[in-house]
Amino acid sequence: MPVYIPSAKESLHNEILRLPEGQLPGFRLFFSTNHIFSLLATAWFPYITGIPSFLSGYREGPLAVHKFTLPLQNEFDGLFKDVDNPEHVPAIRNVQVSSGLFLLNTRFNTVMVPQTEQQIDWTWPSTSPVMVTSKIESLPDHLNPPGENLEAFMGAMKIQPATYSCAKLFVDGFTEDLGGSPRVEVISHKVWNQRVELRIQTSVSCFASLSYAHYPFLGVTVNGQHATTYRTSEGFIALKLPVGEHQIELEPFLSPLWRSLLYLDLFLLLVFAFVLTRRKPGFRLFF
Repeated sequence: MPVYIPSAKESLHNEILRLPEGQLPGFRLFFSTNHIFSLLATAWFPYITGIPSFLSGYREGPLAVHKFTLPLQNEFDGLFKDVDNPEHVPAIRNVQVSSGLFLLNTRFNTVMVPQTEQQIDWTWPSTSPVMVTSKIESLPDHLNPPGENLEAFMGAMKIQPATYSCAKLFVDGFTEDLGGSPRVEVISHKVWNQRVELRIQTSVSCFASLSYAHYPFLGVTVNGQHATTYRTSEGFIALKLPVGEHQIELEPFLSPLWRSLLYLDLFLLLVFAFVLTRRKPGFRLFF
């Protein structure tokens, strides 16, 4: 059950202030954009709280935003059309919404209530950046796409927040059952703007879903070695892990296109410098 805090964002802000400089919280916020210009909300809420969000108003956002997070936001917004009291917050009784918030590693929620011009804040006591299961399988046609069949999709996954586990993950083109009932312990989780370090302990061999979007130009290592990643049907990173302790690191790198553009910029800069110095022999570009 969530915990209602009159000034939740202030309480969490104090926690954030204790983080080392440059480090971000290891959890996310999720908010309603009902009656709020969505692009304003996606910028304003993370700014005033200092907490990252998976929501994005831009087409360049990861596929997971469009395939899962935005449909979840539509469900989330629909629950708060007539809510004016924290005791009536319906998200806690809506399985697909509460499970989706857990999948996104959501700790803090906030809703603007236009009827009373107030803000309802609450936190979830159980959050995790990783969720484990023994089984992956291809997404059935009747659940595709997940965002348009959210209730059935989340029901099929059967997320269990108390044990950081689920019944299965959906990965297109793959089917495998490792057996057993895996559990995971999150030892540490550190987040920066361009890097994530995650240290976990798994009870048995398992598949792990991370609360980070799958991206082709994102480097993923496990215990210092390049890792083969799966993309779940909703667009997140999944890994196959043996039993034991694992150090997982995520860090983006330049795509071939951006690398080519960078080289082109450097080449044009050198050409400009050459032409400039040739036209004005007395001018020195570098001192």
